[in-house]
Amino acid sequence: GANAAVTDGAGQTIASGGSTVSGKASIDSLLIDPSASPATTPKVYTGGYSSTTTATVKNYASNWPGDAVCAAGAARGTHCGTVYDDSDSANVDGVSINVIQVSAPSGSIMAGHGDSGGPVYRTVSGGVQARGIVLGPDEDYSETYSCGSVAPWAAGTSCSRYLNYVPISTILNTWGITLEVG
Repeated sequence: GANAAVTDGAGQTIASGGSTVSGKASIDSLLIDPSASPATTPKVYTGGYSSTTTATVKNYASNWPGDAVCAAGAARGTHCGTVYDDSDSANVDGVSINVIQVSAPSGSIMAGHGDSGGPVYRTVSGGVQARGIVLGPDEDYSETYSCGSVAPWAAGTSCSRYLNYVPISTILNTWGITLEVG
């Protein structure tokens, strides 16, 4: 949560809390001022909460129907699918925000409980292209089911084939920041 200390999957503190961590519930995100490198490198973790696999963020782009993207969530790891709508909205704490919608192939999942805030990206040469952050299941579809987990604290919770995510442009504009790339 906002103002709380932030740790990585190994339990190492990457921000002490207080003024180093701010939250915006309307886009389900935190802005973290990391204590020290390597937390300040332009990378995203590609996997579950204990993953040590990273990818360099090369740039960012808008989202279009037909784009192949992946979501890396703490609870379920990385799952990929295809954008099917780039102009829907979702209500978050009474605020309507633009969301991008993606679906996994039939019989697969995109994300589940505990994956919110994870990166959504497209694989490009030498790394990834930032596309947004995981918000939650697309409520227009009821295809949710119990699923496995890579995180012990999320076992048995529900997953969805359909996912809403907040576009990277909304995140950058809301916070008034630029994206660090490598």
